[in-house]
Amino acid sequence: MFGAQALGLENVIVTQGDELTQRERDHGASPVKDLSSTGLIRLINDMNQGLDYRGSKFAKPTDFCVGATVDLNKNMEQEVVLAERKIQSGARFLITQPIYEIAQRDRFLNLYEQKMKKVLAVPVFWGVQVLDNEGVVLGNVPQWINNDLVKGRSGSDIAQEIMENLAEHNVQGIYLLPTIFRNGARDYAAARGVISAFSSRNITERFDGELNETR
Repeated sequence: MFGAQALGLENVIVTQGDELTQRERDHGASPVKDLSSTGLIRLINDMNQGLDYRGSKFAKPTDFCVGATVDLNKNMEQEVVLAERKIQSGARFLITQPIYEIAQRDRFLNLYEQKMKKVLAVPVFWGVQVLDNEGVVLGNVPQWINNDLVKGRSGSDIAQEIMENLAEHNVQGIYLLPTIFRNGARDYAAARGVISAFSSRNITERFDGELNETR
């Protein structure tokens, strides 16, 4: 983390990461689980206060803005509890795995308010993925999207429709994921095209937050 600070990194997103595949294990890889995601968030925030993992002071505190992830395609109640735990640990913003309908966002916010007895106060960047028939799909894709892809509609066009729907419901931040192919390649050109087309329709004027493309 000190190296990242020296390089000028300001924003950090803490995520759990995927489990190792059997092939990776067969090649000698082993999982490292010294810290949970909430524990790492807490540790980074301690570093921002000038404290190391032992609670000892060091000369120059770090200055990271720490974010965390939420997956609305999993058990929603558990994700609400986990999101609050991450916020209490020091997360200052959240990003979500791809959502495809505004109902997912509304359900999460309503459930958070019901369980926590307060409105979610940190900024949220809602994930939108540019899909492709040959790509890796994240989350639970509605049947209407699958049907459109089969009929030949482009994933870029579908992503723009989802973004427009979010904008019409006053969503204040989008986290745009490019197409991810099975060999690991990303189609950043398609993502840039979505942003360009979206901006040209002046939809971005409705946003108070930011429109982000993953790097």
